[in-house]
Amino acid sequence: MTLWNLEVPSWELRDMTVCIAAVCEENTDDRKIVLCTDRKISSALGSAETTLKSRSLGVESWRVLTSGADRDIQSTLRLLKQRFSESESIDETNVLSIVRAALNQRKKDKADELVNGRLAISYSEFLERGKKKLPKDIFRAITAEVELTKIDAEFVIVGYAYGFPILLKTDGNCGASIREHFAFAGEGAYLAQAALLSRAHNHLETLGRTIYSVYEAKKFSQGAPSVGEETSITILHQDGRHNLVSTTRGLAFLEEQYQKFGPKKVSRDLKVSPELVEKLATVPPREPKKDSS
Repeated sequence: MTLWNLEVPSWELRDMTVCIAAVCEENTDDRKIVLCTDRKISSALGSAETTLKSRSLGVESWRVLTSGADRDIQSTLRLLKQRFSESESIDETNVLSIVRAALNQRKKDKADELVNGRLAISYSEFLERGKKKLPKDIFRAITAEVELTKIDAEFVIVGYAYGFPILLKTDGNCGASIREHFAFAGEGAYLAQAALLSRAHNHLETLGRTIYSVYEAKKFSQGAPSVGEETSITILHQDGRHNLVSTTRGLAFLEEQYQKFGPKKVSRDLKVSPELVEKLATVPPREPKKDSS
């Protein structure tokens, strides 16, 4: 398979699954972040429900949810851990720059791989001497490929700064943004977002309602083909502790609530009479305009 003229084996490509994080502040002395992912990994060779998508960043109270191509996930995760561990303190004033620095470094590494594979020189050397030494069409083509190179992974980064929860969402163009109530990543993100919006979730919700809403959003996201059926849910506390909710007993309880409160299937026996259809489709006549004079 060819991707921007780079040969990438099809079995190394990974679908974008789903990651969800939602804040709740039932108790302002112990704010919590509910984290949820599926466990599916898939490729042209098959799929399995075996992947851990919630990882520690090596710093107390900070975790990351991962989705995308495994090669980019692992390489970027290493850079994120390095940047976080090197920072003396992390808060809302510097966390974006820390994350973007790791993402930009990953793109630079990919640019080095691309240029070195083509010309046996580094990307910095290509920038320094390529325009003078190379034919113009080759220089332009490689420059365009580097520009179009993306990180084939998305991340939701969560943590606490002085007791306040912070959510970040990254994209393939090395962008990162802070989200307020919830954050999503992966192919199922749009479906999950629609579900949480329909529940009007905000950061002031109770823990119980937040856990259920996140579970419902995950179930809704399974409409995307790459999202697996298995569910992993944890609660991240301010001190870095994280409680696993997705035990057999916990998931059974959530599924029971979902059967009560979740969307229901519409019966095929539902019938609408021709008279009602005609009534609904009829355009009422316009009232004549009154003479203002």
